[in-house]
Amino acid sequence: MRSGCRIPYPVVRDSEAFDLSIAKIIHASLRQQTGSLIPLQNSYFLPHGKRWALQREGDNGTSTSELQPITAEGVVAHSKLIDHDPTVIVEFINNTIREMASQFSRLMYQVVGSAADEVGNTVSRADYATLADTFLEMMRKIKFSVTKDGSVSLPEIHVHPSNAKRFIDELRRQPASFSREVQVIKAQKRLSALEDELARLKKFYSQQESEERE
Repeated sequence: MRSGCRIPYPVVRDSEAFDLSIAKIIHASLRQQTGSLIPLQNSYFLPHGKRWALQREGDNGTSTSELQPITAEGVVAHSKLIDHDPTVIVEFINNTIREMASQFSRLMYQVVGSAADEVGNTVSRADYATLADTFLEMMRKIKFSVTKDGSVSLPEIHVHPSNAKRFIDELRRQPASFSREVQVIKAQKRLSALEDELARLKKFYSQQESEERE
């Protein structure tokens, strides 16, 4: 039996649509910001699950990685809601994006650092006389890669903002012999990257032809 009374504020559907629109805005902005650290073509989304297995080239073992949660909490002033202040929505979105982007950056550098430590691909400033010598050793340990269009991709160097100016100034003060050494290393790395890519393609097409014959 109906009482004829109407449920006040029947806005469940509108509320869900509003939440979804906020989530889409935050997701799009975070994707754009993280794209400055990781190319978008190297970003993937898992449709289900939260972990995956990794196997390095030439390594018979596997390791398991798991998604790490990134969260943000916000406080909305009750007075602004009562006053129908629309800026509270913008503030909430911006604060959420800023906090989640910061957490993502810290997590990314932590994961990269742990992976480098695990395989021993690290360089310590304390082991070298100058920052320039440290930089050269770092260049020698870096492996260049090849993009999908066949061009060699140069590595990026990420430096903490507090050290960036000193780092750049120190390298600029080096003699011409330093620049020549850097160019020699880069040329060697480019050649190695192309050779590795050629070997990879040969292996891929060889396996493909073998499967087609079967």
